Amino acid sequence: RLNYFLAFGRLARRSALFWGHATTSGIAQVDALDARGNQSSGGPGGGEGSGEGSGGGIDYFVSSELFERLSASSPCDDGAVGGENEEVEEDEEEEEEEEAAAAEEEEASAAAWGQRRYTERLYLMRGLTTCFKRPPAPGMDLDPESIGLPPLEPFLRPGDEAGAEAGDGAAAGTTGQKRLYLVPQTLYKLHPDFDALLAGVLAADPGGVVAMPAAQEDGWTSLARRRLSRALGPELASRLLLFRRLSFQEFTALAAQAHVVLDPFPVGGGRSALEVLSVATPVVLLYPRTSILQLAHGFYRAMGLDPTFDVAPPQKGAARLAVASGTANGAANGAANGAANG
Repeated sequence: RLNYFLAFGRLARRSALFWGHATTSGIAQVDALDARGNQSSGGPGGGEGSGEGSGGGIDYFVSSELFERLSASSPCDDGAVGGENEEVEEDEEEEEEEEAAAAEEEEASAAAWGQRRYTERLYLMRGLTTCFKRPPAPGMDLDPESIGLPPLEPFLRPGDEAGAEAGDGAAAGTTGQKRLYLVPQTLYKLHPDFDALLAGVLAADPGGVVAMPAAQEDGWTSLARRRLSRALGPELASRLLLFRRLSFQEFTALAAQAHVVLDPFPVGGGRSALEVLSVATPVVLLYPRTSILQLAHGFYRAMGLDPTFDVAPPQKGAARLAVASGTANGAANGAANGAANG
């Protein structure tokens, strides 16, 4: 990509990557050139073990504490800081000073852990870093059959009143209506390891279909379909559907009808995950395998939710979690979505 090669040249006094880039440039400062073609003398960055003057052709990577894995076991250590000393009694002011110092030390330790994954200097903000406008509500009713999908079983969100009309989730497949597991990402994000999760979902829910958008190029779509068909086998592959590219209004209308959105790994959704959550459709992700920024996970946390469930093995657990969410019609579905954690 052009932005990768541009990063080798120091085109400005200071430069930064934003989280839309999703991962470090990986370019050591020793590889970067200044505007005159001379080897760069170094910027403010510096990943662990990178040496003096290193840090990438890009100086800073702007991210959020919500998006980064800041410890070995969790996205961010939110537990209590420090311990108790029963032998020494300190006055309130000294305790506050120690707690503040401990908090600063903990924050620095977390930032240092995150820094290990970057050649740029990691700059962590506390919120989402961006003011997102609320996506407009779907302004149209999309007929799934108009884009090659089967009729879909109505899926109740918490608070919906039309319970009698939705029917029992177990009846899907016998009435011709299907449950939709939507993967609203470009095909290049679909790592071969993700195929096994799709197979697990389709095998566990005979009344479900997995749907995803076709690629911009027909050849790319054919290659992806061929690979997925080999991975899934004839029966499951018959319930893997690709639809044409959609407008934004069509996308949100389809997302509102989906029972579950599956976030691929290691590269998941970004802004699209927010748009899905805006129509109250659950997003299921496999946290340990999302090796870039934890965007969907961070969006859940920004809403005050802890979306992580401990499941083992994680990939099969993520498939079970997705099916549990997809088949939990009504208010129960709100408790069955989130991230599978190994």
